[in-house]
Amino acid sequence: MVTFLIETEGLSQILNRLKIVQKLNKGKKKVLMCEVTVKKGCIELSTPGLFQVLEARTSGTCKFVIPVSFFTKVVASYKNDYLNFAVSKGMLEMENYICNANTTFFEDDSVLRSIQLPINFKSSDLLPLTGIEYTKEELEFNNLAPHVEKAKRKLVMDLLAASQMLSDYDISYKELKAYTCDRLKINPGILDDIEMNLIRN
Repeated sequence: MVTFLIETEGLSQILNRLKIVQKLNKGKKKVLMCEVTVKKGCIELSTPGLFQVLEARTSGTCKFVIPVSFFTKVVASYKNDYLNFAVSKGMLEMENYICNANTTFFEDDSVLRSIQLPINFKSSDLLPLTGIEYTKEELEFNNLAPHVEKAKRKLVMDLLAASQMLSDYDISYKELKAYTCDRLKINPGILDDIEMNLIRN
């Protein structure tokens, strides 16, 4: 178990900024998640479009992810000067509230990385996260793996459509793929599994 104690006022200021980010994301199908990394002497809060560090009294290192809406509502309901949090496997305890959370624990904070994205991230922001940039586990932990797979599939479908429209000009799918991947600075190999699935179907 990892615990941390933080000043309510400082956290509330950050959560007010999170509410603004949440409003900007309103209407989107995806739930806005907040990734919290607990390190020695501080916590880091990260969502698309926001990254903040807050001093805290901590015991241990971990990372967890919860919906921004739940986080803001629970914290807003407390008037204490300080808030106590406890993180255990698959669970976050905030004062008297307990909720399920995606959690990961570490011996130290040397391997903890936050994935930072713009508020209105697009496929071109997601695709560079694949390959050697971030591991599959990191993408899954941050609930980004399905979005990345969708972005990869969209790129392949768009390239196929473009190659058909440009076939009279002798511009092939392979050429378009090479140019686009170079422009996005991504490894063309990340699209292989999507292409294979399309061939099988």
